[in-house]
Amino acid sequence: MSLDEMKLKHLMPVKFEWDSSTEGKHKVLCAVTKKEISHHRAVLLRPSGQVILESCVKDMVLPTMTCPVTGLKLRKKDVVQLQAGGTGFSAHSTVEAKKYRPTMT
Repeated sequence: MSLDEMKLKHLMPVKFEWDSSTEGKHKVLCAVTKKEISHHRAVLLRPSGQVILESCVKDMVLPTMTCPVTGLKLRKKDVVQLQAGGTGFSAHSTVEAKKYRPTMT
């Protein structure tokens, strides 16, 4: 992330698919597969504003360069990688555990 000043024209509209079947918790879903996007890498398709899983991009978007939901034509720069927000607790999939056994000598 750069430290440049952010301008209003840099913002992009995003259309999230929400799963409201679970009570109390609303989950974000992939617009194509309807799978939950939790710890998966997600991508924004700029012209349509759809958020889909990165695996769908490799399988469906890159070969045809069209949005699988709306059918709009895409360019390489229209595919924007989304970055998950960090919590400061621990990075996902990079946690290492070490056993500590103190001895009395």
